[in-house]
Amino acid sequence: MPCKRLIAIFAAVMSLLSLSSFAQTQKWDEDEFIHKHQFDLVKINCERIEDYAITRVFLNPVYHVTVNIKDGNGPGPTWSNLVATRVGEELTPIPRPMRDGDVTSLLPMFKPDFQLTSGDVAETVQRALDLIFPGNADRWNERFLHDGNQWTFVRARPSGSSMGPEEFILTTDDKGAITGVRYVRNASTP
Repeated sequence: MPCKRLIAIFAAVMSLLSLSSFAQTQKWDEDEFIHKHQFDLVKINCERIEDYAITRVFLNPVYHVTVNIKDGNGPGPTWSNLVATRVGEELTPIPRPMRDGDVTSLLPMFKPDFQLTSGDVAETVQRALDLIFPGNADRWNERFLHDGNQWTFVRARPSGSSMGPEEFILTTDDKGAITGVRYVRNASTP
């Protein structure tokens, strides 16, 4: 299972870090102690997102991964949330676009037989995009724009921000298959 593989990778990384910090004088019993207790410091929770929008739109399972790390900088642990997908035998984070342009890494995530042909289907896509790109900003505006073979999904601007909203623009062929994904960070859409 991909989650177990991620945990094993984390365990290996923690073991290597512990070995380098104790240099070469570390004894076998210290190795065993570190191996036994490394999960006292790092905890990983991996849950498959079982939402209809995800299973209808995307080819592979999508997971919400939470990593909790006790780092000694206060009473609570630091944590990180990410959304990942299975690609073959790998568990890989879903790419989060940072600049305007084509997002070719998202295109293969869509089911090859998925067809974006109506407003109802677009609402499902909107929900799926919201689930894979969670954030601190307001949720998606309950709207999308459709013009010819382009479907624009407008994400609300972050609260208190002077920037425009983010957009994902999906291009389709004449049957509704998604052929391109473009991201606009500071859109001028009203």
